[in-house]
Amino acid sequence: MLYTTYCYGGWKMENDEISLLVKNLSDAIVCRVNRDFKQFNLTMQQLKILLFLMEARYHHEETTQKDIQRYMRLSHSTVISILKSMELKGFIETAVSKQDKRLKTVAPTRQDDPLIKGVLEKKKAIEDHLLEGFTSEERANLKVYLEKMYHNIAEV
Repeated sequence: MLYTTYCYGGWKMENDEISLLVKNLSDAIVCRVNRDFKQFNLTMQQLKILLFLMEARYHHEETTQKDIQRYMRLSHSTVISILKSMELKGFIETAVSKQDKRLKTVAPTRQDDPLIKGVLEKKKAIEDHLLEGFTSEERANLKVYLEKMYHNIAEV
């Protein structure tokens, strides 16, 4: 593998190692999101959880810590730590599940808050910037290709 010049988020490669390009892109996205969402006091992981919770609330679904663990593919202790931080910041609230007292439910607290509107606008701006110069057809194809790659590598 040849590395030539340092560029945003990593070394620019002279060959076509797609897995490394995807990893560098992922790292760059995480850096960008963490930097841009610092104003909202949110990290990339917290943002993903918050958006997941907002989607569940939109569909009137109860969400548990276990659901978040599966969605984020994180350990129990990591999820607990992230959720505690989010709860201290006022983004979420937790409670004992009404259906199963062994489970803890998690819900967003600021559904209509202007901060949430700002978060959603910033997320869209980053995505638009990432896909700048792509046609609608290229965007659709890229999504299909990435989903195929994920399916190929994901644990079944």
